[in-house]
Formats: sequence, structure tokens, C-alpha cells
Amino acid sequence: MLNQYPILLMTPSLIISNWTGLPEDQIRIILASLMCIPLSYVMNDVPGAGNRRAYSTVLGFMMQWYVYGAYPFQLFMMLLLSTAIYAFVKFRQRNCGRLVTVGSIIILSTLQIYRLITDYGSWTVDVTTVLMMLVCKYSAFAYACEDGLRDPSSLS
Repeated sequence: MLNQYPILLMTPSLIISNWTGLPEDQIRIILASLMCIPLSYVMNDVPGAGNRRAYSTVLGFMMQWYVYGAYPFQLFMMLLLSTAIYAFVKFRQRNCGRLVTVGSIIILSTLQIYRLITDYGSWTVDVTTVLMMLVCKYSAFAYACEDGLRDPSSLS
């Protein structure tokens, strides 16, 4: 199996995939998760809050591209969802929880239905694996922002 690829085109994930027999997309997500550990230690040494945000944004985008680069449309949808969540929380602060939850579930469901239509029955890793976790994170964030604007005595 190794002989079908030129040696210069072999990525670490492809080499490990050929060596272990696991699919390359699963190896990429494992490698990206493991790369986060040393990169998190570097984060402490980055001076300034703006530089840390830029570091996180650039490296986050690069990791997403590494893991899900085969699905550029889905990466765009993930960026669009994050931007929409920020806009909902920024401009509809008092009622953003329900709106963010329903909107992110609709986008996640749309992508999963699209995946069922185009790639039914496969075991490839795509962007919906991360979006399933992000729906919970976005919903909790929006409800926390909404609760932060309320009077503390009215919260249960």
C-alpha cells in the first residue's frame, strides 16, 4: 500500500494510516487532538490578550483545515455558524438563548442530512463531529449571556 504514493506526498497521517490500518481521517483527528497539548503550553508564553486571540484563531483554523480540509463547504458552514452565534448574542442579548439553540440545531441537522444524502453509510469523519459538541457549547454560552443581563434575584 505504501508503494502507491510518491514518498514526497506521504503525510504523517497517511504513513500512520498505512502502518496501523486505520482510516486516514481518524488518524488526522487524533493527531490534531494530540497537537493541542504542546500548543497549549506555548499559549502561556504569548504576550498580550490580542496576540493570544490571534494565536488561537490562526491555529484553530489551521487545525480545522488539517482535519476537515476535504470538506471546504462544511468548514465554511462552521465559520458561518460561529459568526451567526456571535451576531445573535451581540444584537439580541435578552432573547438569544433559544434563538442560538434552535439555529445551531437546524444547521447541524441540515449538514447531517446532507451527509446522509451524499455519503450514506460511510465512516469518514466530517465537520459534524465537532458541531455536535459545539451546539451544546453555543447554547450554554448564549443562555449564560442571557442570564447575565437578568436581575440576580429573578434567577432560580
